[in-house]
Amino acid sequence: MSHITARKITKGYGGKILFSDLDFRWDRPGIYKVEGASGTGKTTLLRIVAGLEKADSGDVLTEGKIACIFQEPRLFPEATLLENAACVTSKKSAKPELYLKRLGLDGALKTKAANASGGMKQRTSIARAFAAEADIILADEPFASQDEDNVVRILSLFEEFAESGGIIVLVSHINRGTYNGIINLDCMKL
Repeated sequence: MSHITARKITKGYGGKILFSDLDFRWDRPGIYKVEGASGTGKTTLLRIVAGLEKADSGDVLTEGKIACIFQEPRLFPEATLLENAACVTSKKSAKPELYLKRLGLDGALKTKAANASGGMKQRTSIARAFAAEADIILADEPFASQDEDNVVRILSLFEEFAESGGIIVLVSHINRGTYNGIINLDCMKL
């Protein structure tokens, strides 16, 4: 069973503690939210969970395949949106195209990432995360540069993923949906 468990994790930069002795266990499918003001460590916490950064102390244990949706889409500029979404799958997988279409990009599959809008790039990175067939998706501001229709499309995918047994950890200023748990890093300041 997929899970994320944090035990007494502490992280700081330049003498400033972002969070201290943070404990949580997310082991049920659903959407979990990390919230707080700018600079409280939301992105840092996701990077620690993903194994991209180390906590100063404590442990994070995960079980399950993790995919990330970063604040910046991180696409190959000369590759098409479809090629970018498919880079995490086998060549025969139809999932990247399916997710791009679900996210309203069916008319832009052959558009090079360098020529796509910011919103199109972000939706491509979301499609890539879903195409990876992960158990856990870490989503850092996935609604950035999206209009209301696209926010609804993205939320629909997130809810379906959670209902099918996945875990999503969401950092967002949009406060919609039902969450299995919320960590407010504003409350973690020393």
